Amino acid sequence: MIAVSINSRLQHNKAIQTYARMLAQFLDRDELTGWLGRNSSFERNKQAIKSGVFKMHVRLLHEKPWSSHTRQPNRVCDNYLVYAQHWDIRNYYQVVALISPEAHKTVDKFLPAIIDIVESEFQVLNEQELKALLHVTA
Repeated sequence: MIAVSINSRLQHNKAIQTYARMLAQFLDRDELTGWLGRNSSFERNKQAIKSGVFKMHVRLLHEKPWSSHTRQPNRVCDNYLVYAQHWDIRNYYQVVALISPEAHKTVDKFLPAIIDIVESEFQVLNEQELKALLHVTA
């Protein structure tokens, strides 16, 4: 079972909580809501790949969702939900950022801090500590 936690800096953000639930459904059951888009790694940043950091294009919740007929690879926009997969316990993920607007233009500025947060606050956790996090499941 997939477990998605939210970084402590974002836990009280209702939009992030909604995205975390949608992400858990996608990762666990491949259910794609109209607000989730293309999912990928940061291919040009080796440290982000090494740290297990991913981005998913997302429509903002007040925006019109993508049509169910729009294929996931074609669902692109300028907002990223940034999350990480634990390096050892692979079914644990954590949402660490929502970059909007101008995600494509600004992500390189934020990525070093995001990687630092992932490595120092998520990747260092053992299984017991991961289980103790507040998380959502599909």
